Parts: sequence; C-alpha cells; structure tokens
Amino acid sequence: MVAGAGRTDAGVHAAGQVARVRLEWRHGPDTLRRALNAILPPDLAVVGAAGTTAGFDPRRDAIERHYRYAILHRPARSPLLRRSAWWVPVPLGVRAMRVAAALFRGRHDFAAFCTAAARARGSVRRLTRCTVTAHGPLVLLDVSARGFLHRMVRMIAGAVVAAGAGRLAPARIRQALARCERVPVADAAPPQGLCLLAVRYPGERPGRLPDWPVGGCNISPRGIVSAW
Repeated sequence: MVAGAGRTDAGVHAAGQVARVRLEWRHGPDTLRRALNAILPPDLAVVGAAGTTAGFDPRRDAIERHYRYAILHRPARSPLLRRSAWWVPVPLGVRAMRVAAALFRGRHDFAAFCTAAARARGSVRRLTRCTVTAHGPLVLLDVSARGFLHRMVRMIAGAVVAAGAGRLAPARIRQALARCERVPVADAAPPQGLCLLAVRYPGERPGRLPDWPVGGCNISPRGIVSAW
C-alpha cells in the first residue's frame, strides 16, 4: 500500500511529493530508486529513497507544504509551457498581485477560497508564505502552509490574477477573509499552473526549492525569455 503526503487535482503537478510504501527489500535505498524508475511510466520518477520508522505518516507528520502557481502573461501563448503555466494574454500588474497575495498570509477562514465539501470540515488555515515574483513574463505565486483545503491554492491564484488584471480590489479579498464569506470572490485558476514543490517534516530545515518551471528557459538580465 502506498500512502502519499497529499492529493492533487487532475492536471496538477508534483515535483516534491512524498510517499511511503512497505515492502521487503534486501538492497540499499538507491538501488530501490533505480529499480523503481526502470519500471515506472515516463511521467513519474522517484528522485530519492530512504528508510523510515514504522509509524511514519507522510500526510499527518508534515509540518509544511509548499505550492507554486505559474502564470504566463504575454500576448502570445507558449507551446513549451502549455502544461505547466496558466497563459493570461491580458496585461497584469505585478505590484497589485503582490498586494493581493500579502492579504492571504496569516491565519484566516478561507471559506471563500475552497470547495463546499472542504468548508464542511473546517476552513481555517494559516499561510506562512504567499508571495509573487516576476521572471520576465512569467509570474510565480509561492504559497506555504501546514495544510491546504481542496482547490484553495488555485482559488487564491485566481484572486491574485484578478487583482493584477484590475478586476478585483484588495478590499474585496480582505472583506471575504474577515467575514468568513462562503461565496467565491474569483474563479479557480486552471490546474496546469500548479505544482507541489516540497513537503517538510520535523527536524528538516527549509531547503532550496526546485526552479520549476523556470528551468530550461533562458532569462536574460533584461528579463527577456528567449527559449519560449
């Protein structure tokens, strides 16, 4: 039986998923990694393997999960990023997106930023990070918390993009969080721009995050991406 650190929607990526499996194996962890990768399909890979205690639970023992949502805002779409970023052809104000993202940090009731089924189990969460960075036309939304609600990050991304496009005022986001509203203030962003980058456990320090999906793109000092 395989137990993962969390589930994602169809179309969402995971660069740092953690899974536990119990099996009889007489060789080392690295040999197990190579053996698994020899039989796994091309869209799945084991990047590391290690032994753990019998009581380890990759979902309940996690103390932080880090997600990244990628937005490509330019007039022309990118065939190379069509499965890893949300193409938004209208201009976006990065400063407005940063202001909107900052409103989500801290402890809030995210009832307006999750599905109805998720709200039924309690919708209060604490975000330790919600930041926006720009790499030329590629804008990255990074969000960290111990746990998330169903579609929560995608709905936050939808609100941040709406704010950047001038369709959603920061005061509206602040109001929805303060009043624990249940009506969504923006549509959920599509799944392909979202990626689970890392899961952290007790005793682990925050490590360097993968550069997904910036890797492989040639970003010059002037912010021009020439490989797209």
